[in-house]
Amino acid sequence: MLSIIGFIFAWVIGSVVMTMVINTIRAKDGGNLNDSTTAFLEGVTFGPIGILSGLDPKQQALGRGASRIFGGIVGTVAAYVIYQAL
Repeated sequence: MLSIIGFIFAWVIGSVVMTMVINTIRAKDGGNLNDSTTAFLEGVTFGPIGILSGLDPKQQALGRGASRIFGGIVGTVAAYVIYQAL
């Protein structure tokens, strides 16, 4: 049980660092950081919680809901596959 907790902790920290690097590059290029790419990366970071947050009416109104749901699905599946491979 402790190994899954450690893996999830490492997954979130690694995903946050990855998102920070990607958004830093995008910010230097003058891109809009409040878009679907950032929503997708947030979904990947938080997995199942990203799926649920994509169903929020506020996220749907901003047009970020579908990206966050897709990111949550990708993040959940990727975390499961990587954990099973370890």
